[in-house]
Amino acid sequence: MSKYNFDEIIDRKGTYSSKWDGLDRYFGTKEVLPLWVADTDFAPPREVVDALNNRVQHNIYGYPIIEPEHYEPIIKWSKKRYGYDLDVNWIINTPGVVTGLCAAIQALTKEGDEIIIQSPVYPPFFSSVTNNNRKLVENELINNNEIYEIDFDDLEKKASSGNAKMLVLCNPQNPVGRVWNREELQRVIDICIKNNIIIFSDEIHGDIIYKNKKFNSLLSFSKEYYDNIIVATAPSKTFNVPGLFFSYVIVPNQEFKNDISRILTNLSISPGNVFNIPASVAAYEYGEEWLEELLIYLEDNVDYLIDFVKERLPQVKVVKPEGTYLAWLDFSELFESQEELRNFLINEAKVGLNDGTTFGNKGNGFARLNFGCPRSVLKEGLERIEKALVNRNNK
Repeated sequence: MSKYNFDEIIDRKGTYSSKWDGLDRYFGTKEVLPLWVADTDFAPPREVVDALNNRVQHNIYGYPIIEPEHYEPIIKWSKKRYGYDLDVNWIINTPGVVTGLCAAIQALTKEGDEIIIQSPVYPPFFSSVTNNNRKLVENELINNNEIYEIDFDDLEKKASSGNAKMLVLCNPQNPVGRVWNREELQRVIDICIKNNIIIFSDEIHGDIIYKNKKFNSLLSFSKEYYDNIIVATAPSKTFNVPGLFFSYVIVPNQEFKNDISRILTNLSISPGNVFNIPASVAAYEYGEEWLEELLIYLEDNVDYLIDFVKERLPQVKVVKPEGTYLAWLDFSELFESQEELRNFLINEAKVGLNDGTTFGNKGNGFARLNFGCPRSVLKEGLERIEKALVNRNNK
């Protein structure tokens, strides 16, 4: 019997939640069921809540300092779950992974340099490149019968242009849910090392991995590659604490680390606050049992979603995720344009999903669904889509 109740419905309205209180701003209506922003609707581990409550009850919220011992639970977690030895001297704290990415772009590349991303992919990857006046180069993934693969021939070609300076890797991949295997990642590393390209690996979903799959951090590969590797991660997806704004960028190359740190210092970006420090320590120190039960629940959600789509939404294709709590739904057989799909989801089905085109051109005809929610909420969302399609067909 589960120790944790992931079926519990927690009312998030009126809590300044982007996911629940930002519906009108993003969808133009409050009358949609939110299955979009990549945070979950589950309470975090009790120990995290207790750590926050204890800190609140102190009643003074002065400037904090991060001590080396604060990283001990993270170091132990990395060794146990990812298989690498994390050195505290490699760590830079940032409010978010994207903050770290932008700082790395500014510190380690020049305006006009090419930066490769692998679309469809997390939308801020696009803006992080273009907003910093770098040239965006897309190495589009190949959809091979609902299994996405890296186009290595295309990657080889684009990496060897002479102008490519960084590859932004998403592992596990958002939105398609691939957990790249060691062979795939080794090929990526080999191509980048050969062309002296820095790899910035976003591994924020690295703990959300399903059975028969293994997460491979780039830092679990040979240390001979470390000079070209930067890894970014956070407790936010794992323990549902993204609003605490605590991420860390791991930079073994000390010259790179100093350059990135200088950018963050120049922007006066603070490394932590009085709440995210104790919460992250508690999460990594005490949250493993909670996570293991969460993964069982999420995988049951995956199975429910896949079965529902196959049996009751046969014209919709779904990519079964190997990791993350995100599903990539293909509606292209049903709708001629993305605008028609968007209108259907919002105004007919009344569900709030992420528009596929925000993930790149390969997202046309797609929408991303967040199943990190109680099963009753997932069921309601899927039934809304089913009912709206039936109504449309009966017109």
